[in-house]
Amino acid sequence: MLPEVYHVPFPMAYHGSTVEQSMQAIEQLFKADVDPARVAAIIIEPVLGEGGFYVAPTELLRKLRALCDQHGILLIVDEIQTGFARTGRMSRSNTPELSRIS
Repeated sequence: MLPEVYHVPFPMAYHGSTVEQSMQAIEQLFKADVDPARVAAIIIEPVLGEGGFYVAPTELLRKLRALCDQHGILLIVDEIQTGFARTGRMSRSNTPELSRIS
């Protein structure tokens, strides 16, 4: 792993992880490992496509948007799996500052 790159669990009901657990993991990182003022960006794939397709709950995306706004953190949404109407909409998320699509 790269230094200064942190990972938290992705909420997957099938694996027993929830939005609350993911958000608590971020809050714990902010308390114990990195000051949110030092965080440049949070990057998320709204649909994970390796090992199955796991869709990020809308609640998670909203909470991440609010958290990023609160701390002045850039929200980056990697839309490789979902961009250009692959999910029936132009994109899965309409709130990032930066999206990656192909």
